[in-house]
Amino acid sequence: MTTEIELKYLLFTEPNDTNISAINQSINTVLTANNLAFEFSEKQLTNSYYDTDALTLRQLDFGLRVRGKKLGGQDFCYEQTIKTSGKVVAGLHQRPEYNVDLSNANVDLALFPEHIWPQGTDVATIAKNLSSIFTTNFTRYNYVIELAAGKVELAFDCGDISCLNYEKTKQIFEIEFELLSGETSALFELARLMMSNIAMRPGQDSKAKRGYALAAEFAGATKVKKQANVEDLGTLAPQYLALDIIPMVNVDDIGQAFVCGINFGLKQLQANVARYVDKPSLTTLSKISENFALLRQGFWLFEQVLPADCEKIRDELSYYLRVIHWVDNAQHLKELMTKTGSYRKKLSHCQALIDKLKLEKQRYPDEKKMLALFHDEGFNLLQLSLLELLVGEQALISRINLNAQPLLDFTQIKLTQSLQQLTDEVRSLAVNEQQSERYLGLYPLLIRSLLTGSWFASLYNYQVGDAQLSEQQLLYRRPWLDVKQGISELQTLDLLQQQLAILPVQQNKLELWLSNKVDNLLQALQQSVDNALSIQPYWHHV
Repeated sequence: MTTEIELKYLLFTEPNDTNISAINQSINTVLTANNLAFEFSEKQLTNSYYDTDALTLRQLDFGLRVRGKKLGGQDFCYEQTIKTSGKVVAGLHQRPEYNVDLSNANVDLALFPEHIWPQGTDVATIAKNLSSIFTTNFTRYNYVIELAAGKVELAFDCGDISCLNYEKTKQIFEIEFELLSGETSALFELARLMMSNIAMRPGQDSKAKRGYALAAEFAGATKVKKQANVEDLGTLAPQYLALDIIPMVNVDDIGQAFVCGINFGLKQLQANVARYVDKPSLTTLSKISENFALLRQGFWLFEQVLPADCEKIRDELSYYLRVIHWVDNAQHLKELMTKTGSYRKKLSHCQALIDKLKLEKQRYPDEKKMLALFHDEGFNLLQLSLLELLVGEQALISRINLNAQPLLDFTQIKLTQSLQQLTDEVRSLAVNEQQSERYLGLYPLLIRSLLTGSWFASLYNYQVGDAQLSEQQLLYRRPWLDVKQGISELQTLDLLQQQLAILPVQQNKLELWLSNKVDNLLQALQQSVDNALSIQPYWHHV
């Protein structure tokens, strides 16, 4: 048995001969420039992945493949591999695997050690019902590299994933860094060097998982999709749960809470980036912005107990938040421009305003620029820094807990401070003439308070081992999310007001309608605020 430890990155460019040559040239340039010794080989690999019709192995979190490999002009030789359950942390894959040489391409489960199977597994029945679910075929450009901290295999893979009788395929165009010997730091060192020359992004899904997803798509059955563990990123939470809640199950101290939150936030960030790459949308960009904010909030909340070098990571998160801050205005503009939206009919009588809004839309970065951002060196380095924190989690937890207070005491202080700052500001709104402007100014403070709840709410669910929020927590959180939604609509109206103000001809009817709209919204906001302030915080029940 070996434990595979690897970093996986998906490449930005399309897989064609020119780009394949360019990537190999970049790899060679980096290795030569850094005086790193390496051995190179090129292999043709074909892999058939096997399971039962009921996806029994997938349900065990096992992956079974038979690999045929051809090196140079030699005949194919075969190897069967089974990978047992492991873990994936932000692109770092760690899975125990068992490899057995075969004389042909036929699977033989009896060749694997008996102890790898969970108790009660009927291996003989599984063996009788195995069939090929999908195949992967790719060229592997292999570099075995000697670094001071260890030996690393860099595998540059180009090919595709396919299912029998299904015309659609998934492309393979990726780089994997696998630790052959030495310290995990060798993986990070080599990855950092390559990021300076190659546009890529972390990949959470293995070839096997992507193959199961393709097979599930081919089968077209909901049951198969569920069994294949295909993550559905297309369904958004209900509005009142629009901000993610970090599920802190079996978390007992401050150090564990921080690591749990960063792990969750980083996974969500990478999942949403993958979703954007697959299908760009402003909605997904908004979730990415929220992911940055959630991660940064963690570094603020735990600032007093974190090592000093964590401040740099927080600053980098702030930088990327500023880079995509425009997405909020773009969302508001979209609300105004959508033909089926509630505003467009009212605005359609003023062509000058429509033209002005279209011109404003052109100021925002296009999809191509955002895709380049999510594959650039700086963004990769930020994620790698977060991953290094998680890889060294035991040492980090020990450092945080060295002089830390009890977890619930810590979280109650943070939740109370956050709420107090928010309520102090909210109570001043009623007596202020510039109420609309003050609500707009309140928004960042409201978001920080809600994100503090996102970090700690699941610790107060009163049910051990349950990450779902209780009704009391939802009762407390909903009116504040209503306020968030109301201020967001107010931001849309404010954008409209700004555009109306700079039109050469005054639009009296529109301005009157807009003024009434704002007044009605402010009244609704005040009702939501009053409702929110009347509910006792859930952490006071402890």
